[in-house]
Amino acid sequence: MNAIKQYHDSTCITFVERTIEKHYVVFKQGKGCYTTLGCVYQGLQTLSLGRGCEPEGTVVHELGHVLGCRHEQSRSDRDSFITVYENNIIPAMLGQFNKTEEDEEILDTAYNTESIMHYGNYAFSKDPDNLKSMEALDGTPLLEPYEKPGLTQSDIDMINKLYKCP
Repeated sequence: MNAIKQYHDSTCITFVERTIEKHYVVFKQGKGCYTTLGCVYQGLQTLSLGRGCEPEGTVVHELGHVLGCRHEQSRSDRDSFITVYENNIIPAMLGQFNKTEEDEEILDTAYNTESIMHYGNYAFSKDPDNLKSMEALDGTPLLEPYEKPGLTQSDIDMINKLYKCP
């Protein structure tokens, strides 16, 4: 899987086929693309890759969540870089845009709208043909993870910092 290779090639993270490992990820073909943030259960973490989740950027994004990476648009400093239009977002999906408390995040990297962990302009919009859910203050188009090739340097730096990679 090329998504896993991106982490192997750029960080000290190694995914191996499970034998007796205490912490492991189970990939399933569920309904949608999702997983929990970090390892919240004792050992097992399920990552769903259902229909439409095939693009490499989507898998890299979900693996980022497995490793504990939050959405870039949820950073506490996001309002200096993007505007979120809460009224345009499907109410049940507003949580995808909640800002993280400063004491719960690592801000050692610059805000990056190109991060694999950043959603696109129309993510979870009530009307994706007409209403943006967010936009960059500098006018940069925001792409969905599935439209991106994978990890950016700031994503790599964040993971390496989080896992104390050499």
